[in-house]
Formats: sequence, structure tokens, C-alpha cells
Amino acid sequence: MTRAELITSIGEVLLHLDNLRKDQLLDEDRRVAVNRVRSALAKQQMLLAIGGFQENPAVFTAAAKRVEAISAELQRAMDHSGLGNIPVNILERLVLAVDSLISSTLQL
Repeated sequence: MTRAELITSIGEVLLHLDNLRKDQLLDEDRRVAVNRVRSALAKQQMLLAIGGFQENPAVFTAAAKRVEAISAELQRAMDHSGLGNIPVNILERLVLAVDSLISSTLQL
């Protein structure tokens, strides 16, 4: 996965989260969690898009594979239970994985 593909992938998750935030049946605790995750992912996407980073290809590839695995798990959860029933812990793990990718592989 390249940086551009990761940025696109995060954008797709953000669109899903935007749709989820519009769901009137979403309870308040889940809505707060979704908003927190959405905000974190949007910030991470922006950091990736800024450029000006020097990528460490070996570390980036390993971290990107972890992000891909969590993204696939998220997609399976959405396919199986629908957007409104996505376990928040999957979203939070995705945020942590992207954050670790940014902090460990990209240096200013």
C-alpha cells in the first residue's frame, strides 16, 4: 500500500463514518466514539497528505499491512452487521494503527 492508497482508504472510512453519524438510531455513547474516531482519522489523513515526509519504505510497508488487515476486518464487520453495528473497538484499533504508522515511519 502506498501513501496515496492509504490516504484514499482513510477517505473511504471517513465517508462511512459520516454516514454513520447521520444515523438517527445511533446511541449517544457510540455517536461520541464515532466522532472521536472520525476526528482522529481526518487529522491523520491530513498529516499523510501534507507531504514533506521522508518515508522509511520497509517500516511503512509493515505498518501499512497492519492498517490493511484492520481495514479488511472493518469491511467484514460492515458487510456482516451493517454500518450502525460496527464495533467501536475496530475503529479505535484502526486509528492506533494509522497513528503508529505515521509516528514510526514518517519523519519531518
